[in-house]
Amino acid sequence: MRVNTSHNDDITCLDLNLTKGLVATGEMGRWPSLVIWDSNSLETKTVFAKKLERNISNVAISRSGKYVAASSMNDKHEIAVYDIANNSLVAYGQGPRSVIYSIKFNQSED
Repeated sequence: MRVNTSHNDDITCLDLNLTKGLVATGEMGRWPSLVIWDSNSLETKTVFAKKLERNISNVAISRSGKYVAASSMNDKHEIAVYDIANNSLVAYGQGPRSVIYSIKFNQSED
């Protein structure tokens, strides 16, 4: 059995972009990590950490494979969007007061 071992805590969510061969997984924890990895080699592409607080509830990879979005389970339901290739934060803010059950990119996001 082969697995990606980049997480330090339980995985709470996952999204796949099979056309780009990417997997995004989010974990639980006070400062959880969002790991982007190759679906074939299981090699970690990048890790985003120390921005979202208290468990990642949802992740979504854009159709182009350029961006990944994630939301947190804290009281502010924070949302962050990252540029995967540039390993950078693109957008960050407080989400709605209600629980976020899923996130996705618009078909024409890039």
